[in-house]
Amino acid sequence: MPLDLSALSHYLETKQALTPLEVLGRTLAYNPYAPRLRVQDLERTQSGPQQVLRLDASLELEVLLEQLERPARALLLDFMPLYTPLPALESLDLLGYVRRLSPNPLIHKDYFVDPYQLLESVVHGGDGVVLSAQLLGAHLKDMCAYASRLGLLDIVEVRCKADLKAGVLARASALYLSQDFAALLELTPQRCVILKDFDSSHPDDHGVDALILP
Repeated sequence: MPLDLSALSHYLETKQALTPLEVLGRTLAYNPYAPRLRVQDLERTQSGPQQVLRLDASLELEVLLEQLERPARALLLDFMPLYTPLPALESLDLLGYVRRLSPNPLIHKDYFVDPYQLLESVVHGGDGVVLSAQLLGAHLKDMCAYASRLGLLDIVEVRCKADLKAGVLARASALYLSQDFAALLELTPQRCVILKDFDSSHPDDHGVDALILP
């Protein structure tokens, strides 16, 4: 089901009416969850690519928590499956819960369209965020910059050449090549930290810094 942007906008307005941006911002003064993920933490090592474990936020809590025992350099907590049509207003509590239970940094994947959501991510325990180049369009650079100011590692999801250009121009800390990997890898500057989904049918990890495991 495609994302209903008007519904998402209303959802965010409801959130901000309950907790205004300035109130949310003031909570950073006593926030126990300082972001702790650096781009260097996801760089490839001599033994191979780093492993990032994807967790589906829509799973039953017991099932999700069992997966925390799997070894990984970081966790990617994916809230996108909750948009059917929209998550509960308190859904980000899960981010803080997992943060308390796991020593691994948390990468928050969501439909980020507003700086308010990035501030929410920090307050609830996020260490990094996945931003969609296609969804944000001309706002991508500002969102990357704001995420960095908050201490979040900004990772831009790239699906095509236009996304790649946008991510590079936005000076994204890392790029997640989620589609057409081989073709996009040839165009990606060598200085970029690159993530991709693990594919058992194409296990070659050449040029990859971190693999996202299902």
